[in-house]
Amino acid sequence: MSHVARQGDIAHPSRCKGWGTMPSLAKRALPRDSSAMRSTRRDFLGQTIRGAASASLGGSLLAAGGCYQGDPPDGRIHLRYWDKWDGFEGDAMRAVVKDFNASQDRITVHYTPVGVIDRKLLAATSGGDPPDVAGLWEHNVTPFAEQGALTPLDGLMKRDGVRRDHWIEAYVNICTHKGVMWAVPTTPFNSGLHYNLALFEASAGQLRAKGLDPRRGPATLAELDAYAEALTRYDADGNLVQLGFLPQEPGRFIWAWGFWFGGRLINENGNITANDPLNVAAYEWIEGYSRKYGVDRIKRFSSGFGNLATPQNPFFSGKVAMVLDGLWMHSYIQQYAPGMRYGVVPWPKTPHGPEGFTTVGCDIMVIPRGVPAERREAAWQFVKYVISQPAMEKLNLAHRKPTPLARVSDDFLKKHPHRYLDLFIAMSKNKGVASPLHMGIWSQYQTDLFAAFEKVRLLSQPAKQALDVVQERMSLAYARYKKSLSLRPPILGRLS
Repeated sequence: MSHVARQGDIAHPSRCKGWGTMPSLAKRALPRDSSAMRSTRRDFLGQTIRGAASASLGGSLLAAGGCYQGDPPDGRIHLRYWDKWDGFEGDAMRAVVKDFNASQDRITVHYTPVGVIDRKLLAATSGGDPPDVAGLWEHNVTPFAEQGALTPLDGLMKRDGVRRDHWIEAYVNICTHKGVMWAVPTTPFNSGLHYNLALFEASAGQLRAKGLDPRRGPATLAELDAYAEALTRYDADGNLVQLGFLPQEPGRFIWAWGFWFGGRLINENGNITANDPLNVAAYEWIEGYSRKYGVDRIKRFSSGFGNLATPQNPFFSGKVAMVLDGLWMHSYIQQYAPGMRYGVVPWPKTPHGPEGFTTVGCDIMVIPRGVPAERREAAWQFVKYVISQPAMEKLNLAHRKPTPLARVSDDFLKKHPHRYLDLFIAMSKNKGVASPLHMGIWSQYQTDLFAAFEKVRLLSQPAKQALDVVQERMSLAYARYKKSLSLRPPILGRLS
């Protein structure tokens, strides 16, 4: 879907060239709820490599020649706001922007959807011409903060009485690096085990024979394996026609397997721990599925799988009975598998992992470093409006997501279309949540973990050996990265 610029939608004061209408930078509307949501096994590697490349752009970008010529003669401060949303998600934010503009007579915000926003924001900030406000992804917080591209928010928050307990703790942690809050969460997401109720009912006899309840999802890893076996079907020739569960389907949370099993990817001393014994246990469990059902047999079976936004998605089409996926599944089920009955439970408890495990993430809003003081203050007034309960609930209701706020109105819960919203909100408040690491080369770590995962599931390398490779590579890479940080000016966690 191509973006069509709307009259008045993205006109803004160019800081060097006066007034005009800037064409949209967005290439297309993406049906997305997170960068991870869009990932498939085929595009994940390229996506994370691009992310790693974007994290290194700040020191080598050409200056863009930014300057400020002032606002048009209407007495208002005109702010440029870039975000990655287009389509229905962009429309939702436009509505919030419109409400803010009408709520006061001093500031006008102009919304612009921008493709590959992380790279373009770094370029604009490095060139001295950043937008006044921008929307990014959760994994951008640390690399952007470490490159001096963000404005710290704690001072503004303290001055205006905005406390961190305004939000659910997990989302505050995502927006915080080295004790400083660099961003605010806007639209959150987390994940759970989705299961096909019709397939459970069709296999009720087999499930009960194993002592399993077909009316609920698995609560432990042992139960997950038992459910998976009871729900798997073969044809007369021994080919798979239905799988109860497959670790690589859809493969959006490969980075989280170790956390789920109780492992760590980095320890309290800042040392890489990719080959933590519990991480190895997680990958050995993955390896077990390939050995049990056969790599070649799984390849033949999965060759017909469709992507998330198609009726051929293996969960929608009944080929895979259980998947670990995000809350966005509800919207896609409504669109591509209307009438499908499904359930959701937290990730099943592993022997050494936390109770109520889930992955959490969120889109974020930032004020780039380099915005002049008067405009920075106006930008903060807009950010404060966006994080208010009415605006947050309006935005997330339209995005069909929960809210990152600690308090939720009854009206939001009543109007929200997701039948398991209460569960997802409750899971995000658990102690057993995992989110991307606060490290500037997280994208590289993800890439290496993905490569290890592929070797393990294809039985081309044992789990311990594959993670030993990640351990060695990332230890060297992280040492180099930390050395490069030591050569940079220290991060300023206060307004300058």
